[in-house]
Amino acid sequence: MLVSNDDDEVFMRIETIEASQSSFEEVKTTMQDYMNAVGETVALTAEELAAFKDVQNIEGYVVDFDTEKVIGVVLEKDGLITKLTIHDNDEQDLTDAMLNMAATISKK
Repeated sequence: MLVSNDDDEVFMRIETIEASQSSFEEVKTTMQDYMNAVGETVALTAEELAAFKDVQNIEGYVVDFDTEKVIGVVLEKDGLITKLTIHDNDEQDLTDAMLNMAATISKK
């Protein structure tokens, strides 16, 4: 888990699963269930997910509140499925930075 030094309510949870242990669809479904429990979801655009290169599959959603948002992204790359959950707010506004950091996650 990556947590902001300035606000511990701003964080990114990172979960990785070998593609041989699960499927993209299964992980996507669990992420969608979580996001739907949080609130009304809106799909992220290809532009918002542009930091992720050479992925086999990717889906992302956001739930926007007045000054806070929750972002969920699932991606598959090189046999690794990664699920990201980002909690951000307007004051910190670290979503893009966190997505850029997450784009560097790779299988050893």
